[in-house]
Amino acid sequence: MPRPGHSYETLVWTDARCVPTVAAIVARMGAAVKVIGIGGPRAGGAGGSGGTGAVRDLAAQLDCPFDDDLRRLIVDRPATYLLLATMESVTPALLAAAMAQGTIILSMEPVASEMAA
Repeated sequence: MPRPGHSYETLVWTDARCVPTVAAIVARMGAAVKVIGIGGPRAGGAGGSGGTGAVRDLAAQLDCPFDDDLRRLIVDRPATYLLLATMESVTPALLAAAMAQGTIILSMEPVASEMAA
């Protein structure tokens, strides 16, 4: 439970396919979280599900910055949580960097099933 008047700073990494789900999760969390950055894989990325338009729209709706570089989001905007709605463009090194600065990783998809060796 958050302390009264406290919101946990949260980063979101999603693709266009998951934007409706992410929007619903963030709405449900209400004042418990403050989204401080949203990003997603570049359109035409390795998995093909990028499409940053819907992700940019979500960032605008939540009045927070958009970035298509997860490493930059993690470094420039340290957060309590990182909500991963897609594993596209996510590497073990990026997850390790986030965890090294104390970020808790929340994943909507099974990490192991999408991480290429």
